[in-house]
Amino acid sequence: MVSLAKSVGNAGINMPADVLNVQVNLNRIPALRGGPPIPLDADSRVGPMTLDAIARFQKHHFGWSDGRIDPKGKTHQQLELELASLPTTPDVDLNGGRDTSPNAWPSNEIQAAMVNRVLSNLPPQVVEAGASDWLWNLSPARLTIIDVAIQEAKPYPGRVSDMEGQTGLNVDPWDGKTKRIRHGWRRLHEYFQTASVHVDMNIEEQREGILCWNKRVQQPHLPQAPGTTPGVHWCGIFATWALSNAQSRWPNFVRRPLRWMSPLISMPKQLAMENGGKLNLEAGDVAVILKNTHHFTLISPPVGNTKNSLVWVISANDEYQSILIKTFPVSSILMRYSGDDIFL
Repeated sequence: MVSLAKSVGNAGINMPADVLNVQVNLNRIPALRGGPPIPLDADSRVGPMTLDAIARFQKHHFGWSDGRIDPKGKTHQQLELELASLPTTPDVDLNGGRDTSPNAWPSNEIQAAMVNRVLSNLPPQVVEAGASDWLWNLSPARLTIIDVAIQEAKPYPGRVSDMEGQTGLNVDPWDGKTKRIRHGWRRLHEYFQTASVHVDMNIEEQREGILCWNKRVQQPHLPQAPGTTPGVHWCGIFATWALSNAQSRWPNFVRRPLRWMSPLISMPKQLAMENGGKLNLEAGDVAVILKNTHHFTLISPPVGNTKNSLVWVISANDEYQSILIKTFPVSSILMRYSGDDIFL
């Protein structure tokens, strides 16, 4: 909740505590959803950047702006709606200095809050296998990746699934026709936007892959594994979204530029042939099964014996395009992206 006692912004009362609350929470909104493209300096003072950020948020959602947020007003309510749809995140804007290291936690409280939230979302088998022990040893980058991604998988079968029960008959806002539409289509569209994979919602073949049930976005010019279902396999797009959101949780860290993670265009990749064929998988990495161009976030170190070891993963674009928590054999993984490499 964004607690406001008085108005903030243009001709507002601008109480310092209210201004700080607005600045911190606007920084949490992704730029593609009306947030500031450059994070605000949370200094409790209303300056040109704060006024511009309020106006930008209003124009994005309403098509107009007056540069002010009134308690319980339309802008206040929309800001709370947007925040409620984001993965839960600590108040990192209020902790740590500009030179904070991505390998060290700014406070024990932030680390404990994230560890406990991840534990509450893990399958019982992972918790019983001693997940708490290795979660406490993860860097902020790795744990935040897991925290962001796992919240997209809850509740089963994830936010954007087109499984029966996750869809309904609704009117297509573009062509006015009644059709079966996934409830999470706006979120799926956000995955594509964040990964800079353009989908033209005015083109039926592209729009219906995001909007409609049991369809894929038809963009044959994007990398595609031979012999697989035509259309975009968005598992790597989801991985890019998760890493981008993990970066946004730590505005004081220098971030590596991200593109859609695929075997062809990606962050620096590590192949199985390196290091004697060993990937040295760690929780918080993103792994790839090259055969299916399938990506997933690792939420555990390898478990089981060396020959038949498994990893618990957050697997996107799975059954009915769901986001599922499941196991994969380590032997099937051909490539990984290091969770620590999202920060320089």
